[in-house]
Amino acid sequence: MIGLYGFVTKLLVSGNLQFKQGEIDLLGSPMAILSMRTLKQMNDDAIRHGPESVNDLYFEGWVFGYTFTKRLADAFNLKKFEERYKIVMETAAMIGFGDFKTIEFYPGFAKYNVFSNPFAMQYSKESGLVDNLLRGMNAGGSTVVHERIMNCLEFECCAETRTRCQFISASQENLFKMVKPEFIRSQIDLEYVLPKQMTLLNELGIDADWYLKLSNNSALSVPEKTPA
Repeated sequence: MIGLYGFVTKLLVSGNLQFKQGEIDLLGSPMAILSMRTLKQMNDDAIRHGPESVNDLYFEGWVFGYTFTKRLADAFNLKKFEERYKIVMETAAMIGFGDFKTIEFYPGFAKYNVFSNPFAMQYSKESGLVDNLLRGMNAGGSTVVHERIMNCLEFECCAETRTRCQFISASQENLFKMVKPEFIRSQIDLEYVLPKQMTLLNELGIDADWYLKLSNNSALSVPEKTPA
């Protein structure tokens, strides 16, 4: 918690976190506080409307994860992979979805637990894997950290365990190397989500084709400057 408080203090002192009349400005972008009950209703509605709505919610989380982490990396001039990964994992708890602890990470892959996730704890033990929005947030943030398109799967959920969730975030190559296709499809429709991810990256000035190549081929290296 000292690290979290220190980070929030650093944001306040540097002006990267400001509380204005009617506005919260974080890293140069307006933010809002939503209750977990509100997010649960969004998740329940998505599940009720079917897989496409769940994938939309996942992508909406991806948009938040990517844009927030990109602003964070730019604000603190985080050039190295290890720097980006360290500060993102240290500050993920600030978002309020539990305490993130890394199990394993390297470029193109990360495995981590999230303890005491207050969102998932709203659900009963029979609910299954419920963290559709958080999976997207994890994946979007990982895309900035790993500099390639990343997606996220949940293997354990606090709704069931009452203690922790377990996730992996992985590039396309690692995702299909490590996980059965039917399990991937049960959580992410990549044919639906991937074009939306690439469109957002291109809109933000990132070469989405290059990010996808890196995601599909770990033998490629990240250049100092992503091709325009």
